[in-house]
Amino acid sequence: MYICKTFKSFCSIVTDLVSTDKASIKNHYLKIDIYILPSYHEGFPSVLYESVLLGPPVLTTFVSTIPYLMKDGLNCYKLNVKDVNSIAQQIQLLISNYSENGQVAINATKTFSTYLTSHSRSQSNLLSKTINAANYK
Repeated sequence: MYICKTFKSFCSIVTDLVSTDKASIKNHYLKIDIYILPSYHEGFPSVLYESVLLGPPVLTTFVSTIPYLMKDGLNCYKLNVKDVNSIAQQIQLLISNYSENGQVAINATKTFSTYLTSHSRSQSNLLSKTINAANYK
């Protein structure tokens, strides 16, 4: 794996989040230094809400609706789709500009907080309609 070759000990510290327990997920996000979402296709992934609201800087591809809220260098760092070199380069950039990451993470939290506050009612209504239409009990 290119990233492992570039960063000698990187693979030993990479973790996948497989837990569905909310407390475990929250603790995981609070411990990580970088959140990487190298998706090929998404709607708007809820994992971005989760990670951004809990603080680590985000590296993500700009597929589907992700660029609607995510802005490269302002509230995240953009990855090229299907490009492992892009991931490695962005990680190197994050490491070399470590002091700037905090502001990018703060900007992301502000972006999402503002968005969720202004859209919470419409999202709640949409979720209710979807659940009712599917006859979930």
